[in-house]
Parts: sequence; structure tokens; C-alpha cells
Amino acid sequence: PAVLAVTGTNGKTTVSYLVEQCLLKAGESVGVVGTVSYRYTVRGATVTLPAPHTTPDALVLQELLRKMADAGVKTVIMEVSSHALVQQRLGNLRFDVAAFTNLSQDHLDYHADMADYFAAKHLLFSRHLKEGGVAVINGDNIWAGELLSLRQGQGRNCISCGSQTGADLRLAAASSDAHGSRLDLTGRWGQFTLTSPLVGGFNGENLLTAAAMLFAVGIDADGVRYGLAEAYGAPGRLQRVETASAAASRPTVFVDYAHTPDAVRQALSALKALPHRRLFCLMGCGGDRDKGKRPLMGQAVAELADVVILTDDNPRREEPEQIRREIETGVVAAGITRRDVTWLNNPTNAGFVNIAGRALAIRLAVQAARPGDIVALLGKGHERYQQGKNGKIFFDDHLEALTALCGWRLPDLIAATGGRLTAGRQELPLAKVSTDSRAIGQGDIFLALKGDNFDGHDFQAKAEAAGAACLIVARGKKSPAAAIACLEVDDTLTALHDLAAFRRRLVAEVSQQKIVAITGSCGKTTTKEMLAAIFRAHYPEGLDNPPACVLATQGNLNNVIGLPLTLLAIGPHHKAAVLEMGMNAPGEIARMGKTAQADICCITNVHGVHLEGLGDIGGVARAKEELFATAGSDAILIINGDDPHLMAMAARYGQRRLIFSARGQDACPTADFWAEDICEGEDSISFTLCHDDARQEIVLSLIGRHNVECALAASACAVAAGVPLVTIAQGLSALRAVDKRMNIGWTRHGLKLLNDSYNANPASMAAALATLQKQAAGKKSLAILGDMLELGPASGGLHEELGRQAAALDVSLVAAVGSEAERVVAAARQAGMAAEVAHAFATKDEVVVWVENLIASGRLDAQDVILVKGSRGMSMETVVQALSPTTDRIGK
Repeated sequence: PAVLAVTGTNGKTTVSYLVEQCLLKAGESVGVVGTVSYRYTVRGATVTLPAPHTTPDALVLQELLRKMADAGVKTVIMEVSSHALVQQRLGNLRFDVAAFTNLSQDHLDYHADMADYFAAKHLLFSRHLKEGGVAVINGDNIWAGELLSLRQGQGRNCISCGSQTGADLRLAAASSDAHGSRLDLTGRWGQFTLTSPLVGGFNGENLLTAAAMLFAVGIDADGVRYGLAEAYGAPGRLQRVETASAAASRPTVFVDYAHTPDAVRQALSALKALPHRRLFCLMGCGGDRDKGKRPLMGQAVAELADVVILTDDNPRREEPEQIRREIETGVVAAGITRRDVTWLNNPTNAGFVNIAGRALAIRLAVQAARPGDIVALLGKGHERYQQGKNGKIFFDDHLEALTALCGWRLPDLIAATGGRLTAGRQELPLAKVSTDSRAIGQGDIFLALKGDNFDGHDFQAKAEAAGAACLIVARGKKSPAAAIACLEVDDTLTALHDLAAFRRRLVAEVSQQKIVAITGSCGKTTTKEMLAAIFRAHYPEGLDNPPACVLATQGNLNNVIGLPLTLLAIGPHHKAAVLEMGMNAPGEIARMGKTAQADICCITNVHGVHLEGLGDIGGVARAKEELFATAGSDAILIINGDDPHLMAMAARYGQRRLIFSARGQDACPTADFWAEDICEGEDSISFTLCHDDARQEIVLSLIGRHNVECALAASACAVAAGVPLVTIAQGLSALRAVDKRMNIGWTRHGLKLLNDSYNANPASMAAALATLQKQAAGKKSLAILGDMLELGPASGGLHEELGRQAAALDVSLVAAVGSEAERVVAAARQAGMAAEVAHAFATKDEVVVWVENLIASGRLDAQDVILVKGSRGMSMETVVQALSPTTDRIGK
């Protein structure tokens, strides 16, 4: 067992990560106490705790070390700050190895001067290094000589490292490019070469310090060489932001924690030594900290970078603008000219801009840079927050850079669509893709779709006038007057899907979100909303997750146009995406499935819907199966075990399958998820969610037994995505009914009103009638039913069956409206419903008048329940609006 410490102004975190990663590769159990986190890894499992301070106070530290020892940790690495040493947070702790990286100006708001700062660092070696412990000292730092002379004068164990002659571990030669470094080393352990993914001369120093610490604990030269070859160091320490497939058309971006003048110079010097065209640098300074370093940092940036972007860091209680002005004095003193922000569009000469808002500044910097340029984002590094007067909010430089790098550029459009660029600069950065000329913003890409009643090509001039920077049009359709970039393609709808598929692949390279696709005859929207609610509970907004990190289909964007538009909005900040897929004809699901390439594919059920285009229920099943047929080999298929069509089709696929059953395990013995103890209340439904041996109580603020099936489908998708059952319960409990889908309301007369007017098909009508009767529970019930559309030749028979169902369920009153209303009423009467309680109406207005008369005559009163339902084309919500209280009435 060994306890190691590393101190210094810069490099502590990188060194601790390098030593940790090398020891883990050697099979050791390791704990780390440092700036980024407190963590320990035993037998491959890592426990991570937040790190409010680089070095915690004595009680917290001892408790943490106790946890690590009890878990089986053998080696602990600590970053030790000067504050901790002066404040005696280490107590009586003694180290086997203590390392000194460097010393440069920082924390002079706390220490009297640099000598006082050095004296604090020296306490690690004079008070806290064991009698036989080893001191590792970077001899290339100007403060190293004093430390080395003190150690060597006392005859104590010491390993010096660096480029100086006589060092125990000497750097003989070094080279670096944007992808890594090569270090030739010699000294006490012989001659050998280190290769590393880290770049820059200061990382060479970090690698030497880490190697010396590893030698000090007994790792041999081969172990050091092989271990450090794959060690990626600390997050946010000259960390390259990777976008592999688009790298050729993007600048190279690095994120670094540098927040001292010396660290800024080291980082920029390292990047300036790499092959590049121009060096961009974005930086700010923290508030409520050493103000004297602000102009020095500005001067360092101005002397080394070609393009300087001053912005905000962690302003804390200070005014961000004032901090930027103080940095600016150093930039101006270095002779750099201030420019307007528009200069970034073509920064041919050196200069600087001052931009409020770090996210905007990062986006503009990355957009302005061209292939071959390097962009350095300095100051925040690994931090995933920004701290201002109102506390901390989520913010991550790396994520902001990824988002900017994933923005569209013309080469992407060409690569995605295979189109021909007829005008425009290749390197032009672009904004979002839009098919609506009315919603175009500055820099957007206008894609001209052609529909039955419109042609987007007619709106090219309007899109350009609104700020579009690029047009995507069918071949030969480019407006002669268009002056902006234009890409011609064979088919613009195909191009839309190609762009969405490209976006999905690009983002998948840099982010690990789960993509879930949901289709089915009934319940797909509710299942989508349930799963989105679960994901939002799993990824709550805060310091751990960015805002709006769950993407879900909105409104009616669930078709061959809406799905790619939804997918085009995906970005690196998304943790999950839930895509709903509807269809009217064969081939549509296949097209959407190929574009989405979902990780999890769910079909809720198969019923007789869209028969006009699909023929019969077999055609419906084949159309829905297209989702499974286009799924990748690693996709997980979610199957309704109560649906024989789905069980039959599932047997044809070899992917992993998860089966759910609302009827229970007795009805479906192969179910992985099932419901028990279903209980329906007046405004909620509860059940026990069962998964293997686990049980979880679920409460939904929804009505209708059919929602249990949706909840099981959503739960199976969530478990497939790694969400625990307790979080599933939390997410589902927060969900409220989707608009016009079994919403509970009240008429102005006091009757309960069930608004299920969004859409209808035979299966959903049956479920709605069952829910109506459950809600009425001995009271009178009224079903106001509009036509079910798109049922083709089977329409008449299916509407007759609807009437028979109403009679069989003993619905008190039926009002049918639409071209099939007479069939519904006739069948209800034939099935035993009295003539005076079942009526067909030509218009919805007539239905409202009839209901008003029923209430006025006392045949319906405040104890009774009304259901309103029909297909989307019937707009049955107008009946709901006519019966509901007006705003004035609600106000009184």
C-alpha cells in the first residue's frame, strides 16, 4: 500500500490521472482525491464522489480514506493544494511519494507573495513526507533548485526529472503534433521512448513527473512505457475535442483549464508549436479571485494567439463586463487591436473581440475558424458549471465545442446528399435546416420540399431575404436570382432524410445518447410521452445534465417529413431521443427506420387502422414490421406479448428482445415485464410493474386501463436504455395526459368531460368506451362519437361494430356524427339500445344542441360523464370547446 501526493500550480490533476490510469492498467486498486472528483476503483468498479475542494478538510479526508481502505484500495493519489497545507487539512498524514510539478503566479489573493506561496508548497515535503519517502521534483521549474537543494542537502530520497543535465529521469528529445507526443528518455532507468496521446511541452513535463512517481512505487520501465502510452490524462487539460468523420472540414479545438498567466503561456505555446494556419484563443477570468493576473493573462494570450476572444469565465459576484475590461488592458498593452464581432466572419489580421456570454463566444469562435486552424478554449477545462451571482448553472466547454463542431458546413451537405454545389464557399458555416420559409433565421439552410398543394421552390427568394445562407433544391429548380450558396439534389425529400441520417451518425460519434423509435396502431404518442417523462427523471436538469437534454417528437411531426426534421435537431447535449413513427402507406416506416437507426425499437400493438392504404390487418402488421426489419443487429426490440401479430413477427428477428404484457405473466409466460394488481380510480390508475424478481409500484395520473399497456412499453424501453425501475416510477408519476388524449375536464353544467378527441380507430374507440363506463360507475354516460377515417372498404362494418360495442357496454346515450353515423346508431339499436338514446347527427352543432336539451330536461346532470372522440379529420375538439366553460365563467 502507498499514499502519493502531488502539488504545484499547474499539472497536479493531469499527473494524478496519468498515475491512476497507469496503475489501473497494471491491475492495481486505486483511489484519487483531487480537483475533478474523489474516486476509487476496485476490481473494475469505480465509485465517484463530488469534490468541493481539491484537498478536503481533515475530517472529510479521513472519512474518505477509511472508505477507500475498507473497499480494498491499495494506492491513493492526492492532489495537495497550498491552501490545504497552510490550513493543516492533511493533519498528521504522511506520504510515501510527494511530487512537485511547478510554481507560477496564482492565489496571490491568499498568499502574501511568491515566496510565501512557495513556503506553503514546501510544507508537503518538510512536514508530510515519510522519513524514507521519495520526493519527485520537476527540475525544469525555476523554484525547483531550492527544493532540490533542501532535499539533497538532507540526504533524503529524491528523483529529479526534466531536461536538465544530470536529472535522474531526463528528457533527451521530444516531438508533438495534434494527435500526440513522443518523448525520448534516459537516466537511472535506462533509455526508452514514451508515446502519449497528450500534446505540448508542458504535458511532456507532466508525463515525466508521472513516470518518476510510478518508478518510485516500483513500476518498471516497460510498465511505465505501456501504461502511459494509453493514458489520456485529465479531462479538460489540453483535451482535444473530437469529431472524426467531419474533422477534415473543421478546425481543431482544444479545451484547457489554464487560468494563470503561466498556464496560459504553456498551453498556447504548446498549441502554437503544432502545425496550423491560425491560432484562436478564447479566455476569461474568474471573479472574486486574484485580480492582478487578469491583464497578465490578457497579455499572454495577445502575444501568442492570432485571434483573441475575450469572454466570461466564472464571474461569481463580480460584473462580467468589468472582468473582461481588466483582461482587455493586457491585450491592448500587447498592441492588439479591438475589432467588431462581425470581424470574426473573416479575421484576416490579428485582433481581438469582447463577447458577453461564453456559449455564444465559443460558437462564434468555432464557426469563424477554418480547417487547419486551432481553437483553444481556456479557463474552465473539466468544469461542468458556470458560477455567477445567482449560483451555479450547468456549463461545459467541451460540450459547447462539440455542439459548435457539429454545426452544418457546406461539405457536410455535399457528403450527406451527394448533391452538386452550384454556388457558395466550401468552408461556409451554416445554421439549422428548415423547410419553412416563414421560420428561416440568419445562416439557415432552406430545403425546398414539394407537396400536393405547395412547392417550396417558389419561396427561394423569401428564404434568402429572411437570412438563409444556403438553398437545397431539386436539380434545375434553382432560382436564377438566388445569390447565396445552392446545392442541387435529385429529390429534396430524400435529401432531407439523408441529412437527418448524417446528423444522427455525426452526433453518435461524440455522444452516447439512446435513440428510441416507437410505432404501433394505438398508444404510440402516449408511450412516447411516458418514455420522455422517464428519461427526464433519469436526466434531471441541473449541474449533472444540460437543460432540455431529452429530445422527443413534438405534435404531428411523426411522419416521413416530421421525423427527419425532429432528428435534425439532435445534438451532443442530448442524453436520449424518443421518436414517434406514424404512417399511412407501406414503406413509410421503413424509410423512417433507415434514417433513425434506433438503438431501441418498440411496436406497441397492431390493430385495424389506415386500412384505406394498407388493405387489412395483415397489411398493417407488415407496415409496422418495417421498423424491426430496418433495425441494426445491436438494436433491442420491444414487443407486446399480448399481440399475436407482434409475437409472430418477433420470432423472425435475431436481435435481443424484451417482451411486455399488460395481461400478466400467466397470459404471457415469456414476458420480461408485466402488470399485477391493476387498480383504476377516478383520476388515476395504479399497478405493480414486475420485471424478473423486481417489483415497483406505479401510479399514473391518467385514466383508462389501456394506459397500463403504454406504461409497460415505455418501461421496457427505459430498462433497455439502462434506467432503474425506481426512476421509471418517478417519471411516470410526473406525467400528465397529453392534449386531447383522455383529458379530464368539466362542462359548464358541471358534468365530467373526457376529451379524447385527438384521433380514433376501432381499437382506441373500444378502449375509450370501456374507460367511459369505468368513469361513469353507475352514473349515466354519453358517448359523442365522430367517424373513424381511413378505414377503406371495411369502414361500414367497423362502425357497425362500434355501435354494437356501445350497446354491449351499456352506454346510456350515444350521439354519432359524420358520414358513418347512421351505421353506428342502427347497429347500436339492433344490439338492444333504445331508439330514444342513440341518435345520428349531420353536424357537430346539432350534437351540442341535443346535449344542451338533455341537460336542460334533467336527463343528464352533474353526476354524469361525457366522452368525446373521433378521428383527427373530424375535429371533435370543437364539441369539447362548445360544452366547456368560457374564460369569463371560469373567472367568476
